[in-house]
Amino acid sequence: MIAPARYIRKAYKSALNGTVNIYDGFAPEDAAVPYGVITSIEAVQTGFKCIQWTCTVTLALYIEFQEFGGTLTVDGLSDSVITAIGADGSGYLSIDNFGSFGVKVLSISNDVAEISSKKVFRVILRIEHNLST
Repeated sequence: MIAPARYIRKAYKSALNGTVNIYDGFAPEDAAVPYGVITSIEAVQTGFKCIQWTCTVTLALYIEFQEFGGTLTVDGLSDSVITAIGADGSGYLSIDNFGSFGVKVLSISNDVAEISSKKVFRVILRIEHNLST
């Protein structure tokens, strides 16, 4: 049995290459925006003979604070991420060593945050992947 978290991180970085830089846990202080941070991956084994996993990925996306239009920009970035990982119904994210048979967005929340004395717009996506080995 292998745990899926490291393969999910790799798949996200590959799928979002060119759209947004993805970091694991924390972004460097000098990270260029836009960027994304995978803040957590929860994996629950749901099968016995055919090992199945339900994995919830929490991804935070950041853009520079803009007086006007910032939420539209971060919402557009969210749309790009949702399409890239197949959560729009167009397919499934290819994850090494696992078959994917479902992906959906569980929740999306927008807010403004302050990181290293810089204001940024942030959107947090919670995404569920159903995998099998």
